[in-house]
Amino acid sequence: MVAKKYYDTLLEITEIMDEKGRGMDEKEKSGIIYIRNEPEYYTIGTRYYDEEIAKFLDEVVDDWTGEESTLKKKSKKRSKKQDKIEEIYYLWKLHLPQ
Repeated sequence: MVAKKYYDTLLEITEIMDEKGRGMDEKEKSGIIYIRNEPEYYTIGTRYYDEEIAKFLDEVVDDWTGEESTLKKKSKKRSKKQDKIEEIYYLWKLHLPQ
């Protein structure tokens, strides 16, 4: 029963992050760009920080942290150098209940 409740909460969190994490850019398909399940926590990366996400996490998650990070991607331009572009995004770490 606890697993189902936690799963439902996680679904609700990802819906909020998907909507609010894309920022003001309506062309973005998704606000979530990264999800990873670690033994101790879930890590979810969004394109932007949003205060509404933080407030929502305060209400539904006991322990969480957030930080800015960078993601290196290949340039879309065809060049011999294969330059990599760094994008800044926001990581949310949600600690799992025991």
